[in-house]
Amino acid sequence: MNSGTRFNEQILFELRQIVDELSLGSLRIAVLGPDLKDLRAKGTVKRYQIADALEDDGHEAFFPEQYIDRSVDAAIWVEQERKMLRDANVDLIIILVAEGSIGVASEIGNFVVEPDICSKTAVLFPERHYRPKEGIGLTANSLKVYWTKMFYTEEQLDICELVPVSRRWADDRLKGTWRFLPSEKF
Repeated sequence: MNSGTRFNEQILFELRQIVDELSLGSLRIAVLGPDLKDLRAKGTVKRYQIADALEDDGHEAFFPEQYIDRSVDAAIWVEQERKMLRDANVDLIIILVAEGSIGVASEIGNFVVEPDICSKTAVLFPERHYRPKEGIGLTANSLKVYWTKMFYTEEQLDICELVPVSRRWADDRLKGTWRFLPSEKF
């Protein structure tokens, strides 16, 4: 074996090491949204599609309500969810607000005062329900604080545009290009 071949092999070996070190891994992503049981609702189907796409990308996507004891008082299970989402093992939270997802709209208002949750949350919200100038609803005012959000149209929901947006958010979070909320906003 000549020195040129050894040099090339050494370069390839070192290049493989660098690529392995740069391997970004995966995220643990909570996907919140409409009730999982209503499979006729577009929002529910979209929530499953988002989670499936994130799983296909190698992430661990999960639905928080599957790990919460709903047999207890609502205040207790809300605190269980809050504690779960605050956890450092949850890297990203995607909240899909869709028709009939009243509880999710409430969560947006609750989490806005939780820096450990808000700073890693991205929101998908129906454009037709966002009316902060009219002073309609706490949710519209709370959404102003979330830096990572997309106001979507019914057409964007139908053509499945929310899935690639969610994938991009996960990719940005993984690469470290995620936009964090400044601490002075709290």
